[in-house]
Amino acid sequence: MRRMPPEIRLQDPLMAAAREMATRLGRDTALPPALLQWTAPLFATETVEWQRLREAACWMSDIGSHDHPEFRAEQAFLRVLRQPGIGLDHQARAFLALALALRYEVDADATFLSPARTLLDAQAVARAEVLGAALRLAYTLSAGTRALLAGTQLRVQGGRLTLMLRENSGVFAGESVIRRLDRLAQTMGLDAVAEADVAYSGK
Repeated sequence: MRRMPPEIRLQDPLMAAAREMATRLGRDTALPPALLQWTAPLFATETVEWQRLREAACWMSDIGSHDHPEFRAEQAFLRVLRQPGIGLDHQARAFLALALALRYEVDADATFLSPARTLLDAQAVARAEVLGAALRLAYTLSAGTRALLAGTQLRVQGGRLTLMLRENSGVFAGESVIRRLDRLAQTMGLDAVAEADVAYSGK
């Protein structure tokens, strides 16, 4: 490592691995930074380390895009859980693997999730469930594109989770969006609302 250029030595190993996976297995490397900002309102009190893991999850969030739909959740889970490299401990690896499996809407009781659940405490499991559900909603809204995601925004206030939709953005609250919004709100113990953001639309 001492022989490596400074720009390599200064990289966070986890983030370098996450970006490499996004480049190799995902569809749009411009989307993860937008996902990081989009999910931020859900984690207002997170620590620096939790934010680091959330950022890594956003970068890894599309690594199952080329897999068969029936196996995406399990394949994404195993890729993250077993990936070689450094920069994270067993608990962090389990957290990311669980969040990514839930992003692909796996059955929460799926047998293959048990190694991750065994390694995590209740708080970490809850965070993984919220992040996984949020990423699932984001991809449903945006079809994996930054332009469509930019037409939406999440707000948490007064016991309510609100999905704001900019008018004429091409995004609408169809049945699948409402179902996944409700799922995210339920995971957080909140009520869910989807509404047009008049101010956001410029009117």
